[in-house]
Amino acid sequence: SALQTAAAPANASGTKRATGCWYFGKGTCTKGDACPFSHEQDAVIRTMIDDDAAKGPCWYYSRGCCSKGDLCPFKHIGFVPQTKSARVEFTEPIDDKLYTTATLATSCADLFEREDEIRKIRAKFAKYARDARANLEHPNASAQEVIVEFVDNYLSKIFQGYGDRSWILQCDFLLLLDTTIKELVPKSALAQLSPQNLDFLILSLQDSKVDEQRALPIVWEAIQECLTGPKIRSRVYKACEQGRSETTAEVSVFSAEDFARRWLTKVLQKLQLETRGVPETLLPKEAAFRLFTLFLEGGALPKSWTQNGGVPPNGWFPLVHEVVTAFYAAKDAQEARARAMVGAHVQAQALATMQSAQAQAQAQVGRSNVP
Repeated sequence: SALQTAAAPANASGTKRATGCWYFGKGTCTKGDACPFSHEQDAVIRTMIDDDAAKGPCWYYSRGCCSKGDLCPFKHIGFVPQTKSARVEFTEPIDDKLYTTATLATSCADLFEREDEIRKIRAKFAKYARDARANLEHPNASAQEVIVEFVDNYLSKIFQGYGDRSWILQCDFLLLLDTTIKELVPKSALAQLSPQNLDFLILSLQDSKVDEQRALPIVWEAIQECLTGPKIRSRVYKACEQGRSETTAEVSVFSAEDFARRWLTKVLQKLQLETRGVPETLLPKEAAFRLFTLFLEGGALPKSWTQNGGVPPNGWFPLVHEVVTAFYAAKDAQEARARAMVGAHVQAQALATMQSAQAQAQAQVGRSNVP
C-alpha cells in the first residue's frame, strides 16, 4: 500500500519516539495518536528503508500461499497469485525403514501426483503398516494365519485409501510386504517358518492378496447394482468375499471356469447355511444370474486364470446359469425329499395313533363282555 505522508501530531504525552511506525508506512496502523512510534514522514521512510533491506523474501508468498498481505513483514518479490493454502513443510525421515520402503515401492506415483502428495502417500503407507500389526498376538494361531491377517489388514487400508489411483497396481507390493512382514509381524510367529518358507509365503500372498483387493471392489459394485438394502448387500458381499478367498487357497483348481464354478457354489452354500435353507431370501435366482455374470465379466476372477485366454468363448452367463440352476434345483429336490419324509412320518404317527385307539377300544369292549 502507499506510504502515508501526512504528518501526525505528537501523542498525548508529547514524547513521540524517533523510530518510525512500520505499520503507518504500510497504511495499516490503527493506534493513531496512541501509537508509541513516530508517524513523521522522514522517520517512517527511514524505518521502511532499513526494514526492507534487512528482511528476506517471503517463503509463503513465493509459493502462492501468504495470507498476511500488506501486513507481512517479509518481502513479496514479483507477482505471484496467492491462491493456495499454507502447508507445513514436511521433513522426510531418513532412518525410517518403512518410509524408505514406501518411497521405493510407490515410485510409480511420481508421474501422477504432486510432490507434497507423494510425501503424504509414503507416510500413509508406513502408518498403515504399523496400524496393521495391532492385535496380531494370537496364542493358538499358526504363523501363516498371523501373517495372512497382517497382510489383509495392511492391503485393505492401502486400497481403501488409494484404490482409485491409476498407479496403485503398479506399486512394488512384494517389496512392501517383504519389509513390513519381517519388521512388524511378531517374531514368535516368524520363528515358526524357515527363511525359505517365509519368502515363498510372502510371494504367494503378494500374488493372491493384491489381486483380491483389485477384484473385491468389482464385486461390491455389482452387488450395489443388483441388490437393495444395506444388510442384504453386506451379507451377500461377505459370502462372495469368503468364497473367493477359500477358492483361491485351493490347490486343485485347474482353470478359470473351474475357479468360477467353485467360487459361485461356495457363495450359494454360505447363503443357504446363513439363511437356514432359504438363500433366495437374500439372493433370488434371477438376481444370482445377473450378479454373478456381472462381476465375472467385470474382471473379478484372478488375473492368473484370465490373462492367458481363460474366458469362455460365449461369455460367463452359460456357466452362471448352469451353476445357479443346478444349485437351486438340488435345493428344491432336497426340500421335496424332506417334506416327503416329514409327510411319511406324520402319516405313520397318525396310523399308529389310530391303531392304538382301536386296540384300546377293543380291549374295553372285551372287558365289558366279561360276566
